[in-house]
Amino acid sequence: GLGLILGPSLACVCIAAEDAGYVTLGNKDALANLVMSGWGVVLGTAVYFFLPENEDLRKIQDAVSIPEERTLLSDPDPATDEVAVKGLTPPPAPPPSTPTGGGTGILNDTRFKIAIGNFARITQRLMWETGAILVMVDQFDYTLIKAALLLGIFGLFQTAAQIAYARTGPWNKVQSLQALGEAELLGLILIFGPSGSTNVPFLNTAFQFAFFVGSIITYCSNCVTAAPLNGMLLSEGGGSVDRESLLYISQYGIFLGFIAGPIAVRGIMYSTHDEDRNILASVLLFGWVVQALITVMVLRGDGALRSLVLISGLACVWVLYVSIIGTGDQYWPVMISLVAILLGLVGHLPFIKASEVKALLPFSTPSSTATEAREEGQRRRCF
Repeated sequence: GLGLILGPSLACVCIAAEDAGYVTLGNKDALANLVMSGWGVVLGTAVYFFLPENEDLRKIQDAVSIPEERTLLSDPDPATDEVAVKGLTPPPAPPPSTPTGGGTGILNDTRFKIAIGNFARITQRLMWETGAILVMVDQFDYTLIKAALLLGIFGLFQTAAQIAYARTGPWNKVQSLQALGEAELLGLILIFGPSGSTNVPFLNTAFQFAFFVGSIITYCSNCVTAAPLNGMLLSEGGGSVDRESLLYISQYGIFLGFIAGPIAVRGIMYSTHDEDRNILASVLLFGWVVQALITVMVLRGDGALRSLVLISGLACVWVLYVSIIGTGDQYWPVMISLVAILLGLVGHLPFIKASEVKALLPFSTPSSTATEAREEGQRRRCF
């Protein structure tokens, strides 16, 4: 959050200084690029000299770690709850899993999942940051300084969202990861809108307001999802996982996202000669589908049917939109959205569990064991 506030703010000050003639380097962007490069060197030096060692982080974690509290969003644990009530001996703990997360193949490798998960999320975030400022300047006719300052305000919302998530927890990681992903999709849909101005000033203001509200929702949801995702992956392998290597790998994924995000969205906008909100939203929709597939992979198929239903609903909306309104001059946004929807539909199919499909059938009868477990969980919630 602090970086998103300081970056655009410093760039605005530099551009304003160039425009006012206080500093003249021959190009109004030269001073901003010079200052930001120096700022990057300072941050890199600070990280190198002041980042705690892995052993220090372990001591801090051991000192503050407490058992996770049970909340309304926490999953019931029949084994531990039952032994606590009846005073029985707890069952033995399962053996620690392998450093790759207990499975074979690259899709089950914790190192791969934490790298691709952080890469996809930071790429999505940088695509929005880069594309949003182009939309504000080219479509909304904002000045570059005004657009950059508005971009910095999003850093305040991001910081507030992260603090709120941390202070109001602990949360169930699986449910929060799914709920935040769905919130991100909702905000993303609000980014779509008219490619040009209407004849009604009120509608122009309303559509711009929807763009900013949707951007806040999707950006903040994307930022917060990093907490449950990395928390699950760092604890996936138990004590056998080298957390230091996982943290390094996650940083590699983040750094690659810093490169890929701006290049991807600017490359698509410039190659299609389309720099409006719909091309940005369609690219973000493609990125969201990739994130959804990664989430299903991390959860080992849990929630795959839920995501498939969401994407199927998007497909129906897309068909209705094209049938009733048509594509007009919005060829590329529609095509990118279609590819994203098809990728989501096909990509989720291998993760669908037969038990989830069977539970939706109207005449299916759940097993007695599952029924007893569900009734026991409901009984505990009442107390």
